[in-house]
Amino acid sequence: MPKKWEWILLIGFALLLIVVRLPSFLLPLDTDSSANAFFARQMIQGEILYDKFHPAHQLPGIYYTFELAFRLFGDNPLAPKFLLLSWAWVCACLIFQIGYFFYDEYVGILGAIFFILVSSQRWVTGQTVEMEHFANLPLIAGILVLMLLLRRRAANSYFIWVGILGAISILYKITFVAPLIVAGISILATAWITRSEAAVWKTMFSRLIWMTIGLIIPLAVVAAYFASLGLWYRFTRVFVFGFTYINDPHLMGGSDLPRPFGFPLFWMSVNNICLLFFGLMGAYHLIAFGINCCNRNPDYLSTLAGNIPEKICVARRSNIDCLGCG
Repeated sequence: MPKKWEWILLIGFALLLIVVRLPSFLLPLDTDSSANAFFARQMIQGEILYDKFHPAHQLPGIYYTFELAFRLFGDNPLAPKFLLLSWAWVCACLIFQIGYFFYDEYVGILGAIFFILVSSQRWVTGQTVEMEHFANLPLIAGILVLMLLLRRRAANSYFIWVGILGAISILYKITFVAPLIVAGISILATAWITRSEAAVWKTMFSRLIWMTIGLIIPLAVVAAYFASLGLWYRFTRVFVFGFTYINDPHLMGGSDLPRPFGFPLFWMSVNNICLLFFGLMGAYHLIAFGINCCNRNPDYLSTLAGNIPEKICVARRSNIDCLGCG
């Protein structure tokens, strides 16, 4: 595709994003985003996160993102929404690149358009500025980087970037580990498919080690920062509160069903049967197609694995909103 048309498409994505998200500028900040804004504004005024003001089970990523928004666009409720516009535009561009590079321009265009439309729908809290919207960027970037590295058979040390992007995702919410899971599966699967090549298992372990190093570095820096401020104990309370939160019997909307039946994937059959059905059918056909393709194109497995967690996460987000758990 000529560069001219690529620029036209990127501008078109920006205009579509503005149109579909414009109504959100007329809405007040939702409850979760208001809490994020409160902590960010305290940080701007000189307070330190996890000191006087503790956000319970939340990790620091979203609060520093909101702080950035307020510093760039002023101390007003529209600041995070302006930042999210550019954030979502970058996400759409990355999805276009995934489709364009690994399939063709039509897949890239459709992928970007569907991302913009679906992520802006009210039934998946698309008109809010919740942390999931901001976490999309490192999640998508992690998958794209992984696919590029596998396709180009890049040096093992480059896989450190997959770990770094995975760590950034975790700093928004600890459950955002999809890129790391995808990377691990893809690296193992690629090694198995190419097991007849020389030193393939050495390459596999080296990639996993570099990815682990990339994961550890950002998390260690964040932990060291709060420890240096004398806030290590208060910072680690995040995980204590987190375990308490996920063990709350009312987390699944008052469900009395035992685990795993109380989790959103199973409750989809009650709240979003169509989304669950089409999601599972799509995953089935994707896996079936991948089995036929993987021998011809081993790195297809990373494409396959990259799509499944994204569909499950969208379904989970939709279901939780229907249950009123936020």
